[in-house]
Amino acid sequence: MNTPCDKFYSVEDVMSILGVGRSKAYQIMKQFNQELEKEGYFTVSGRVSKGYFDSRTMYEPGVRPPWKKPAKEPRKE
Repeated sequence: MNTPCDKFYSVEDVMSILGVGRSKAYQIMKQFNQELEKEGYFTVSGRVSKGYFDSRTMYEPGVRPPWKKPAKEPRKE
């Protein structure tokens, strides 16, 4: 069953996905929510629609962003 939390990113999610600080993440979320409100959509403060965020940032869940380095594998001896 889908819950509202399944459809929205939190500030921590945006920080992690974009690699930005809390203040910048809130600025981005506010901008995206304002754009959605102008189109007549309901928004939630402190959250941003996953679908809209993903399309505006070209983010693909499950795909590592190019600026994030892959985890190092343990050394084999």
